[in-house]
Amino acid sequence: MSWLSDLWQYGFTAEQRRLSRAAERYSQSIAAYEQELEHLPLEEAQQQAARLLGAPTSIRVHTWNGPITADLASLTPHQHSILAEFRSIEARNGEPYVDAAELAPYRWDGSLVKIGVDSEHAYIVIRPGQETVYVVDETEDLDLVKAQQFRTLSHWVLWLNRSGELLSSRDEPAA
Repeated sequence: MSWLSDLWQYGFTAEQRRLSRAAERYSQSIAAYEQELEHLPLEEAQQQAARLLGAPTSIRVHTWNGPITADLASLTPHQHSILAEFRSIEARNGEPYVDAAELAPYRWDGSLVKIGVDSEHAYIVIRPGQETVYVVDETEDLDLVKAQQFRTLSHWVLWLNRSGELLSSRDEPAA
């Protein structure tokens, strides 16, 4: 018997229902936070991101060991200021992440620069000289208008941190 037929016959267990509700709450919370980020002024996003990067909680940061070995020329001054100090910024579990040591043309569109990985088939990219950060899925047609977007790298850092906070609270037992 398959898991699907078991599901129809026996329904969800209490644990499966709890996890399903937690996943739904996470999705709703992160969507609401993404809406907040769209309206967060650049200066405020930069200040909040700088505080997070200086004392990370739900993210990990790695500084350069020795001289910077990446070509940061395609970055805006704002992106450069972050990635010249922090070689990589990542979720606690390692993905998603931005890594300046991996800057390279995006393989599906050479006019974009890959600055990190979001998941197995999704990449974090930028257009050289532009602030917007895109998360693109290589399994779909490349459409930056439909891609997940962040106004700046600071906005992405804030999103990454909030995502980590929500995921860690999701794992805590419900009272």
